[in-house]
Amino acid sequence: MKKKILILILLLLLVTGCNKANKEEKKEVTEEPTVTETKPNWYNIFLEKITNADDKIVGYYIVDIDNDKTPELILVSGENEAEKTGEIFKLDNNELKSHNQFSLSHSILYSTTNGYIIRQMAHMSNEIIYNLSLTDEMFEEIKISNKEYEVDEEYQKFDNQLTEHNILDVTPLETYEEA
Repeated sequence: MKKKILILILLLLLVTGCNKANKEEKKEVTEEPTVTETKPNWYNIFLEKITNADDKIVGYYIVDIDNDKTPELILVSGENEAEKTGEIFKLDNNELKSHNQFSLSHSILYSTTNGYIIRQMAHMSNEIIYNLSLTDEMFEEIKISNKEYEVDEEYQKFDNQLTEHNILDVTPLETYEEA
């Protein structure tokens, strides 16, 4: 009988101690800021746009086109490589403003060491290089080269290829580092 009472007392002490520890643990968690509170103001706005994108949107880029230290969002749509288009959104007074749609057909985006974004369109032995720029007023795409290649020649290779992220993956928003 004494053993049963002793076991019962030990169990009560153990349960009481565990409950107290759990309450302290919960208190610590609720006092920490949420992940979104520690992110820059564009984060929640981009997250909402990406998670509410329609079915035509297949991917996105996060890139600072205008070099103002705040990234822009490019939403990518198109069923195949030939039909891809991008739409640029710039943050303006905590709202995303669409600046333009442009072709991403058979294209790769790169950032250059001097702060430019270029688009390489390469298809059927033809390569066109465009410089992309964005101001508060407009998006501009300027052709800077056009070259024909022989069938066995390779297209130019550039460093710093930008990654098109899958629209279902918001992890790049979490890991984007501003320059």
